Amino acid sequence: MAHGTVADINDRVTSEPSPIGSGGAEVSITETFENMMLKTELLRGIRALSLEYPSPFQQKVTLPIINGHDIVVNAQSGSGKTIGFVISALQRIDTTKFSCQVLILAPTREAAQHIKNFVDGLSHFMGIKSCALIGGSRMQDTVAALEQGCQLAVGTPGRVLDCVQRILLATDDIRLVVVDGADEISWNGLITFVSDILQSLSKGTQFVLVSPSMPDNVVELTRKFMLKPLRISVWNENSVQLLEEK
Repeated sequence: MAHGTVADINDRVTSEPSPIGSGGAEVSITETFENMMLKTELLRGIRALSLEYPSPFQQKVTLPIINGHDIVVNAQSGSGKTIGFVISALQRIDTTKFSCQVLILAPTREAAQHIKNFVDGLSHFMGIKSCALIGGSRMQDTVAALEQGCQLAVGTPGRVLDCVQRILLATDDIRLVVVDGADEISWNGLITFVSDILQSLSKGTQFVLVSPSMPDNVVELTRKFMLKPLRISVWNENSVQLLEEK
């Protein structure tokens, strides 16, 4: 995580100079799940959900997340984004370590539960322990879930921050944070909660942000906490940006 400035880059050859900066970046298209070199147990989970081929989001974004890049993804619901970042998150978990390694933040209880359902389905054969840290549920249930072990946590910003501040959720081993629906989080007035959560994490924690639009305070979040991230627009096949470190 680091401060950065935006440099527009296309993944197609162009003779026109960038209006903001210069550089080069390319996002490869991975057309099958097998070519992503996923864990066997994860592939079984994918097949169990009858997923035959990756969506455009999954083709462009899954491997860059697995490879550790900070990424800003402009994508809407229906793009296969949830399955895409959940597959990446599960692939990144070291199943021999029982501490929390991945944190996924969602704007609403319903969105968090939706993500948790996909985590449960895709990780069915992996033996991974996940938990839901969702506002509006009983705190006793949250504590009980964390006490049972949680390698991947899905939650809403307020409840997750509460768990971090109460030292119920250890953040030392978190290697990846995904913020889904960042624009909606902004509209709900919860960006400061996300910032406080990110501030509590170890230096170098990977940060992936998924949002169809980019309010100013979300852009500021990426500048503060991301290190040379790719910016990928799923609905524009040729749109790629690289945020260059100062």
